[in-house]
Amino acid sequence: VPMLPVVIGMQKTSKFILGNTLILIPYSLILVLIPDGLGIVYTIIASVSGGLMLVYHYKLTKTPTSEFAWKAYKVTAPYLTIIFVAVALDAAFHFPLIWQLFLITCLILENLLHNLFPLLLYSVFQLGLLLFQPLLLQFYVHLL
Repeated sequence: VPMLPVVIGMQKTSKFILGNTLILIPYSLILVLIPDGLGIVYTIIASVSGGLMLVYHYKLTKTPTSEFAWKAYKVTAPYLTIIFVAVALDAAFHFPLIWQLFLITCLILENLLHNLFPLLLYSVFQLGLLLFQPLLLQFYVHLL
């Protein structure tokens, strides 16, 4: 059974590999955007391993040789195992990324608005917090 490089050549195959990698990385990171999804540990590990895979596959398009393809394969073959380990580590040391960024942003904005515009904008910000209060309460209940 002939493999893809034999059928269409190394140059086209390396472009297909890069295209598949460009599709794969956002799908591996989209799990972070789901409420109560994966957190910071998974995000860091998936970003680093996906970025490493992207770099090697980009370099493969520049030097489409069998030797470099084998090197890229050895670097990127354990990707799925790394992703599963990242999910397990994130379950053990879970801290939600989206909610963390949201709460830090709220605290920074509240501090800035309180110091810069004590009356007018602070009242508008408090009104915004009232609108998001059900989400914040749901998050705090989930943490408990």
